[in-house]
Amino acid sequence: MNEGRRHLVALTIFIALTLVMTYPLGLRIGNAILGVPVPGDGYEYMYKCWWLKHALLDEHISPLYNPDVFYPFGYGFEMSEGTLANTLWALPFTLMFGEVAAYNLVMLWSFVLSGFTAYLLVFQMTRSGMAGLLAGVVFAFLPYRMVHLGLGQVPMMSTGWMPLCFLYLRWGIREDKTRWGIMAGLMYALTALSSWYYAYILGLFAGLYVLWRGRLRQRECWQWVASFVVVAILMVGPFAWRLAGLSEQLGGRRYSLSYVDQWSAGLLEFVLPANAYHPIWGSAFRPFFRYETQSIVYLGLVSLALAGVALRARWRDRGVRDFAVLGAVAVVLALGTTLHILRERLYVSVPAGVERLFTAGMSVLTKQLALNPISSYVLRVPGALYIPLPTLLLYLFMPSFNLMRVWARFGVIAGLSVAVLAGVGLASLLERVTRGRWLVAVVAIGMVLIDFAVLPYPLGWCEVRAQTTAQWLAAQDGDFVVMRLPTHYALRGSSLYDTITHGKRIAYGYGTFFPQGFEEERETLDSFPSPESLEVMRGWDVRYVLVGSQAFGKRWPEIEHALDVADLRLAAIVDEQPVYHDDRLLKTRPGYEEAFLVDRVYIYELLPQ
Repeated sequence: MNEGRRHLVALTIFIALTLVMTYPLGLRIGNAILGVPVPGDGYEYMYKCWWLKHALLDEHISPLYNPDVFYPFGYGFEMSEGTLANTLWALPFTLMFGEVAAYNLVMLWSFVLSGFTAYLLVFQMTRSGMAGLLAGVVFAFLPYRMVHLGLGQVPMMSTGWMPLCFLYLRWGIREDKTRWGIMAGLMYALTALSSWYYAYILGLFAGLYVLWRGRLRQRECWQWVASFVVVAILMVGPFAWRLAGLSEQLGGRRYSLSYVDQWSAGLLEFVLPANAYHPIWGSAFRPFFRYETQSIVYLGLVSLALAGVALRARWRDRGVRDFAVLGAVAVVLALGTTLHILRERLYVSVPAGVERLFTAGMSVLTKQLALNPISSYVLRVPGALYIPLPTLLLYLFMPSFNLMRVWARFGVIAGLSVAVLAGVGLASLLERVTRGRWLVAVVAIGMVLIDFAVLPYPLGWCEVRAQTTAQWLAAQDGDFVVMRLPTHYALRGSSLYDTITHGKRIAYGYGTFFPQGFEEERETLDSFPSPESLEVMRGWDVRYVLVGSQAFGKRWPEIEHALDVADLRLAAIVDEQPVYHDDRLLKTRPGYEEAFLVDRVYIYELLPQ
């Protein structure tokens, strides 16, 4: 089989495996999305597919700013993951099939692209198609990626350009050709414009790779590195500049260290045979996970074993050492700001004097010396020391790094490194086999697929249709502003998506960060129906207030009684419809009750004074 035909066969295999491994998504492309309805990232990115089309082709305005969300402040592209590379790619599908199908096609394509590009990288390293296939299967279907599929996090699914970036960097180092620097810069830019997390993560590791491998004393090396940098700056720079402005704006609203530290991966979570989503043995291991939808960084027993074969058999191969180093550094950074073994932060008992000295030193480092100061005192336990890790230094001293919070996401580079090493390991095994090579390769790939299986998808699926509240608002004449309360339930992806149906301005929304003006009034809004909260909403030109009785929980009788004397007129009572189906995981876990909440919404008209 010639090389082009071999690559076509590989691409076809990844398409078929994607449809199988993401079941039942392939059966519901046009009317449903996988995963939970809250907080609703999937709805957010469906909305963004629609908004790009609507802004460019219907309203003829910039898609980088939405004046009708978080009214009257509006919502800028930089306040959340714009994932422009994905929404632009999805634009033709949005036009032809609608935003639901476009979103699902982006998700499905992320598996195919991630698998196929990892295949190409390992094929170029080993000249073995089966080794490439195994590497692609490992990278495409990592538990890390399967988790973010159900969370609806399109940016985190955008891993497909990473292997090509490293492939072109590899060629650039080997040949000192400017064109490889340009191509690597393009792959980096596509990744950065898909996810700001990956802009930082891939940027750090691309730089590390060049420093580790590059012949920086030679002028030719600097020429192709410069071409990489120029392409990256030209494509990403304008949007990164907006993000830098956001960092300055949010300077006074930092997460606490205890909050960001909880998103660290535990050391054993990389190797514990615990795919918590697995249909057979997943339930036995779920208690080990602190926050199962974010901390799953399991790399796979089969892939780790094959990576071990590569390290043993081909350690002298420069490519093997490269990815071993990248993977090791990625694991360290994914461990976050302090060391966790599994669920809890690790503390070591010491004399009281030692602990006080350590606490004082950390306080100087984190508050007085840091570019991004933060209090470390919240982690203090008298008579014991926590173990700070290198990620803490990045958080404290790198510009805009404090806007990140989920350190476990560095595990994506560990996953890519293990996928590459596993592919090289399989190639080494196949060289020793005289008969039945195909059988050995197929068995190895099959074992990886079984290890990573999540069939049927355990977080269920949401049917996508207009909610009854959105239909009611759409039937009301006029251009007006809507508020939904309580705020914690209003701030979700479906709030954005409902605007497609009703077409009204909303004084709330969803995203990574919220406008400063909204944040300043949020506590007042949460005092609803106090006169102060009504006054804020009048200042924002709010006409209708959607009040979720179930979302208020035990406070609802108190709220309902207070509404009788407020300046509000009951306009309608609407029962929303259930959209979430076939969950086989979250219903067993405390803390996920809102995923199953079906609200009765009281719609009040805010009367003028």
